[in-house]
Amino acid sequence: MKNKYLGMISLHLALLAGAYAETVFKEDFSASSETENASAVDGATTWTSRGSRPLLGVVGDTEGLKSGSSLKISKGFVYATFPDVTLNEGDALELSFRYRFAQPPQETGFPLRLGLYNATSGNPADGLSPGYWFMTNPAAEGGKSMVVYEEGTDGSPGGGSDFSALQDLFPGPAAGTTVSTFKWTILRSSGGSVDIATQTNDDAPVTRTDQGGKVTTFNAFAISIASMVNSEFLIDDIALNVIRKDKK
Repeated sequence: MKNKYLGMISLHLALLAGAYAETVFKEDFSASSETENASAVDGATTWTSRGSRPLLGVVGDTEGLKSGSSLKISKGFVYATFPDVTLNEGDALELSFRYRFAQPPQETGFPLRLGLYNATSGNPADGLSPGYWFMTNPAAEGGKSMVVYEEGTDGSPGGGSDFSALQDLFPGPAAGTTVSTFKWTILRSSGGSVDIATQTNDDAPVTRTDQGGKVTTFNAFAISIASMVNSEFLIDDIALNVIRKDKK
């Protein structure tokens, strides 16, 4: 336990020392619109659902997220792309957002999956996309979560067979329809490793490490809702920033 908190202190000190932030994109869906078959939503960036089924929508959630517009994902795989971000030593990529489920989610393993990865083939939905994924069971309070490295050699992002867990499982975010916040920080460390810190709400961040530092360039963010019925995942106020260690 002591080592975990020392690791987080070191992570935050590394981010603060001489650092400056660049915004990759911010999305509150206030100026968003759906395509005709709801396979994509255009806002500050474009959110695309794999396939043409109407799995995406823009909805108001005044009672939950207290938002005039938020993105609703009913099921499946949704992604957004951005220009390549390469992390140099000491740099970090920071993702944050608010979310909730409109109905209590079902327990089916690790159905909620969030990834930052490198779509090397130009198709963010194919298997040639190495990166890091947070996978969790949101159906149970303190449900199990993990961070994995995916090689990007087969299957699909967040759902192939070519991934390995980075260290142990840890408790997941709150269950039910509660509004939660999520923050993910991917730091390229001085020793060549990549540290991934996961924080939900006011819980203490949990860090997992890819000792080999296998992915340091990113150009896609994806959300996968796997094997859940009536999930209606709502997300808003998404921000992706790159924190540079030193301004040259």
